[in-house]
Amino acid sequence: MSATIRPIPQIHMRAFGDKRSSGFTLIELLAVMTILAILSAAFIVGFRKFQRAGEEEETRTRIRQMAALISGEYEIAKGDYPPMTSRASAPAPRTISTWAPRAS
Repeated sequence: MSATIRPIPQIHMRAFGDKRSSGFTLIELLAVMTILAILSAAFIVGFRKFQRAGEEEETRTRIRQMAALISGEYEIAKGDYPPMTSRASAPAPRTISTWAPRAS
């Protein structure tokens, strides 16, 4: 029996100064940049929807607070809602000095 010796396959290593480098090609970089742009655009659109929902909830909360304030004023005034006045006939706003008890 004769044994045949197979040659060991050679591993070709690229030389340091070889023209073909192991970096990314321009097409690969452009593809990655495109994917990132699409993902960031989708994120921004989704974020804006959440922001709008938060603004709407804040508006609803303020309306509820105003309703509670008016209801409280209604109960304090024994069934009469606070008078609706225009700015021309409205009394001057109270300052800190007018909140103090008046001396008689």
